[in-house]
Amino acid sequence: MALIGEVDWKPEDYLHAAFSHKFTLFMITLVIGSYAYFREAQKPDIYQASTEIVIEQDDADLVQFQRGARYNANAGDQFLRTEHMLIRGPEILQSVVKTLNLDAFPPFARSEYPADLLAGMVSVQPVRGTNLVNISVTGKKPDLVARISDAVAETYADRNLQRRIEKTGGGTQWLQEELAWTEKKMRAAQLELQNFLEEHETVDFSTNRQNTIFQRISDLNRALTQVKQERIEAETRYREKHPILQELLKREAEMEAAFKQQEKKALEFTRLSIQYNVLQRNSETTEGIYDVLLKRLKELSVEGNLQANNIRIISRAKIPKSPIGPNRQRGILVGIFLGLILGCGQAILREMLSKTLRNRREFEGTLQIPFLGALPDIHVGRAHKGKEKLFLIKQPQSTEAESLRAIRTTAEFLLPAQQSSHVLIITSAIPEEGKSLVSLSLAISLAELERRVVFIDADMRRPTVHASVNLPLDPGLSGFLEGKVDPGDLIQTSSEAPGLSVITAGSQPAQPTDLLISGKMKDLIHQLRDEFQYVILDTPPVLAVADTTALASLTDGIIYVVRAGRTPRDVTLAGKTRLTDVGAKLIGGVLNGTQPEKRYVHYYYYQGARKARR
Repeated sequence: MALIGEVDWKPEDYLHAAFSHKFTLFMITLVIGSYAYFREAQKPDIYQASTEIVIEQDDADLVQFQRGARYNANAGDQFLRTEHMLIRGPEILQSVVKTLNLDAFPPFARSEYPADLLAGMVSVQPVRGTNLVNISVTGKKPDLVARISDAVAETYADRNLQRRIEKTGGGTQWLQEELAWTEKKMRAAQLELQNFLEEHETVDFSTNRQNTIFQRISDLNRALTQVKQERIEAETRYREKHPILQELLKREAEMEAAFKQQEKKALEFTRLSIQYNVLQRNSETTEGIYDVLLKRLKELSVEGNLQANNIRIISRAKIPKSPIGPNRQRGILVGIFLGLILGCGQAILREMLSKTLRNRREFEGTLQIPFLGALPDIHVGRAHKGKEKLFLIKQPQSTEAESLRAIRTTAEFLLPAQQSSHVLIITSAIPEEGKSLVSLSLAISLAELERRVVFIDADMRRPTVHASVNLPLDPGLSGFLEGKVDPGDLIQTSSEAPGLSVITAGSQPAQPTDLLISGKMKDLIHQLRDEFQYVILDTPPVLAVADTTALASLTDGIIYVVRAGRTPRDVTLAGKTRLTDVGAKLIGGVLNGTQPEKRYVHYYYYQGARKARR
């Protein structure tokens, strides 16, 4: 629950705050919007030119060679992204700056790093799903951006071709070096094989020769085995000195010697054969490597002469005829929008920081008394200037008049129905809050209902009502209380306010408060209560003098008038506290000087429409 004086904001309060400060809101929006307009008008036109190129990922295979050490551009999306970065790289852009002599002209001449400035003008946009790329350049001069766009594409294509040639040239140099070293190895291997063959020229390293040797060993082995078997059988038959046994032993010894000699030859042949095979394989291997390197060197020589670039310019840039920016309309709209935001923020901040009462919710939340109604600012036009307090008579169908009648109805509802007469004080905390306007208008509105009403101007220090109703200041209340005016001459009537009885303030006395607390004032109130249904007293501001508190005990209640958006809350609360401290009964309050609400406008429109139908 909010404390007294604390009011929570609702969404409609923000709209009300903006509407209340609509002039300030309009001026802030106008100033910022105008600034945005002139700023956008001063911005130069921006032009854009584009050159379209194609980046082929697979090289055109002009001759059906194996790829070997050749430059390979097939790296998929990563390859394309890398190429896009290279287009805007410092190497390409610095070359463009030098080619077109851009650093001799503004804005490049003023920049320490013209290539970096150019990078901000160049953009690369790949065409989705293709290998096409648009190189776009934006700037203030249409012919220059077209030249730069083409220059970037041409420089990129030339550098790409140069890079490919350098890669091919680097491979050729490596092959030449590798070929020379391999040739030396091949010559050395061939020479070593030749020396081996010359050293063992009697040796036949053919496969037939090898088979013959091993076949001979196999035959000797079988013959030796057969002789051994025959010897064993002869030993069982013959004695040791028998000629047959001696012959078999001799043959066995001869065959064993032949077998061992043949086996020794086989081992030697195998050793030489292995050495021969190693030398021969080394020679053949180096010859094969030499042939491959020689073939690849010839391929690269041909490819260098038939070198094709995988970057091609598809369409060159055209000089743009119309600018692409700046978006002045958007800039102006943003300025207006910012102006509205700042204006609304300023209005809401002023309202939040305001220490005054501006609407019914703040009024009730601060004062904690019944709200009788709100009365808009009075505008009666030139014809009735000076008669603002008679607006109910001069403009009976106005929004202000209907607001006052609503206040009258609410006040009558809150008064005790069993009383035949009511004595009411209308006052405020400080001057200039509109208490006299409200009090006289309330009296006139009651008279409209044919109530018997008397209005007393009890503000003897600053009387104003007599001039509004075109009555003389004397005879008045002060003269009566001083004994200078007879009771029969006290009450006056005015043609300006038909049906209303008026007691003017009279000349200013020396001690107004003493007169108001006198017995004659009490007797006058009792007498008027018997004669009239309503006795309305317009008294001085409660914080200015003690007149109102002096009269409070003689009345049935007080209507408290507060000027909307002007009277500080603490002052308003202080005035209310002054009244409650003396036991005064506050019937309710009126918020004066508010903005017309939509419901009153609708009512006024309805009244006008009804008159038109009549």
